[in-house]
Amino acid sequence: MRPSDIPVVGVLLAGDRSYPSFGSFCGAIGELGYRDGETIQIEPRFADGYLDRLLALAGELVQRGAEIIVAIGAVSYWAAREAAPDLPIVFAVVLDPVSAKIVQNVERPGGRTTGCSNFD
Repeated sequence: MRPSDIPVVGVLLAGDRSYPSFGSFCGAIGELGYRDGETIQIEPRFADGYLDRLLALAGELVQRGAEIIVAIGAVSYWAAREAAPDLPIVFAVVLDPVSAKIVQNVERPGGRTTGCSNFD
C-alpha cells in the first residue's frame, strides 16, 4: 500500500508496456527527480491493442486514486476524459489535438487538458 501523501499518476496506453513513449515518460519523470513508489506512484494501464478495453482501464485509474492521467494517443485521451471528466489529463503522441477536438487552441489548451503535439 502506498502512503496517502504520494500522488498517483495514471498512464493510459492503447499499446503495451514496450511502447517507446512509456519508457520515455518513465525516464523523464526520473530525470526530474521523481521516484516511482517514493515521491509519486505511477499506475500504468495497457490495452495491448484492444481499444475496447481503454474505458475500463481508465476507470481503474480513477478507482486507484489517480490525480492526473497521462494519455498516450488521442484514443487513450478520449477514454480517459470519459472516465475522468474532472481530472487533469496530459496527452502525448497526438498528431493534431485541434483536429482531434482535444483542445480548441494549441497555445492555450484550457480546461483540464494539456500536452504536446507531434505535428510537424
